[in-house]
Amino acid sequence: MLAFIGLGGLTAKAQWIMYLSRDGRNRRGAVTGAVLAPTLPWAAPGQRPIIGYAAGTQGMGDQCAPSRQLSEGLEYETPKVLPLLLDGYGVVLTDYEGLGTPGTHSYLQRAPQAHAVLDSIRPAQRLPAANLPDNGPVCITRFSQGGGAAAAAAELQPTYAGELKLKGGYAGGAPADLVALLAKANGRWASGLAGGYFIKGLDDFYPRLQVQDLLNDAGRQVAEQTNDECVPETAVRHRFLRHETLTKDGRSLAEHLAEQPYKAVMDQQVVGNRKPTAPVLVMQSPNDELVPYQPARQMARKWCDQGANVLFQDLLAPEHGLALREGATRVRPWFRDQLHRRTPNRQLRQRLNF
Repeated sequence: MLAFIGLGGLTAKAQWIMYLSRDGRNRRGAVTGAVLAPTLPWAAPGQRPIIGYAAGTQGMGDQCAPSRQLSEGLEYETPKVLPLLLDGYGVVLTDYEGLGTPGTHSYLQRAPQAHAVLDSIRPAQRLPAANLPDNGPVCITRFSQGGGAAAAAAELQPTYAGELKLKGGYAGGAPADLVALLAKANGRWASGLAGGYFIKGLDDFYPRLQVQDLLNDAGRQVAEQTNDECVPETAVRHRFLRHETLTKDGRSLAEHLAEQPYKAVMDQQVVGNRKPTAPVLVMQSPNDELVPYQPARQMARKWCDQGANVLFQDLLAPEHGLALREGATRVRPWFRDQLHRRTPNRQLRQRLNF
């Protein structure tokens, strides 16, 4: 255990955890994370809520795990976690599959990310040192990779973790369609993340696809190099990488993965095909230079068509990083509304303006 001191002298107890989760093929494996519990008493009615916090992209090396970077004072999510602690919530931060534990990180893959988020809440509810409710209200949140993980967790929760009292989920900057993400990120500052991290994870978890056979020597080198890197190193080393330079035939990764046999697996990663039973707030910037806008909007539309309680809002920020900050500010009052039922629990399709 360590003392976690933040804004305004706030102190929270922080505990590193290891717990069991399931990968995309339903195999059990160990995942790590951190539970943060404010030391100040909970002053609002009811039980102290727990926020399942799905971090944004960290990297592929074990040294990139959010819980490890948090303990070293290097975690970029810390300024977004602190306001949640100031609001009095307990927070559990998953490291995801393969970050801090043996094996490859299943970067952006729908099921293992959702499972890691949902399964992290269970030990947080039962950790004696945290003193958090074992059957209290829960929300799920985050942006970018974390937005995709939160969205996937929201739609899988009814069947995977139905015992959790999920009151709301926030999915910001969510990459709801990974082929579209690869196409948009191609040649931009984060193209090495999409091209390196995702391709390495896809190859390791779906060996029958033989993704490596698509790659030329440069492509294989990028996949292996980035497998031990964190985001800052990858963003500098592989900035503005063109994915066409990584394949044997000179076509982009997105073009290849939109075709069979890869398409069947990529279709499994699309978020929006199952109905969340808790309210979900989806926020996306049409100006985001990395994560495409329309797939997130389509995700919200599909949920609405299934009768889910969804609110879709545009973010005004001109780029991905600023959209992350804007969303973190705007989601806090929405969480308070869901937790204290100040917003009617009704279907919000009319507010999507489709």
